[in-house]
Amino acid sequence: MGSLSDDVAADRWRSPALPQRTRYSPKRQIERWIVPLLGRAIEERLREYATPLAAGGRCLDVGCGGQPFRPHVERMGFTYTGFDVHQNPEGTVGVLGAIDDPLPAALVGQQFSFVLCTEVLEHVARWPEAFRNLASLLAPGGRLLLTTPHLWFPHEEPSDFFRPTPWALDFHGRTAGLTPLEITRLGDGRDVLGTVLKSVRIRPAGGRWFYWPLVIPLRFIRSALLGVLRAQWPRKLVSFETSLYLSTIAVFEKR
Repeated sequence: MGSLSDDVAADRWRSPALPQRTRYSPKRQIERWIVPLLGRAIEERLREYATPLAAGGRCLDVGCGGQPFRPHVERMGFTYTGFDVHQNPEGTVGVLGAIDDPLPAALVGQQFSFVLCTEVLEHVARWPEAFRNLASLLAPGGRLLLTTPHLWFPHEEPSDFFRPTPWALDFHGRTAGLTPLEITRLGDGRDVLGTVLKSVRIRPAGGRWFYWPLVIPLRFIRSALLGVLRAQWPRKLVSFETSLYLSTIAVFEKR
């Protein structure tokens, strides 16, 4: 049985062109926990780690999509370049390509003082190649900010490969010659429980109508618990403790 050519294989596993996020706000109810959490965390790290590099700096946004952080980094003084597999509807992706392929000619030899790669690496199959490229795109002293989901449902199939741990990010970053400045888990038990409950649909097994007397109270309990999790006051009364978390944020430096 013959094997697929490299081009066909690459197309088979490439992320499909989908509607792109231009702001880090939830589009669906299930995103109400993870999306604002990521948005706040990314902006906080940009202020902490990117500001010292802003004067005359260049920022590359890998997997930029709708470029939700472009206004933020441009206000900080960066010259912004978007890099993605697909062009966005606005036509503002400056360079097309995949981070785990050989770099496009437009990026060969280029170096940036800051690189963003948020919610991208779970869709990248070849991590050693991707991290080598990310490292090569950083100028000495430059920094890489990346995020990856840890507890999240499959999406952008079939190019959904990983839910990496902090140790995986640390290993691949160090292997590529990068020094971790921070690797942090995002999301507490409240965020985890809300995300899981919202992703579960409770229905009668096999569509049998006589199971509804059991389904209805279960649905009520689920809705009531989701209401409690969405409110702020329970935080003062109840601690939802778990070793699970929603996402990981990491910052690396090239020295």
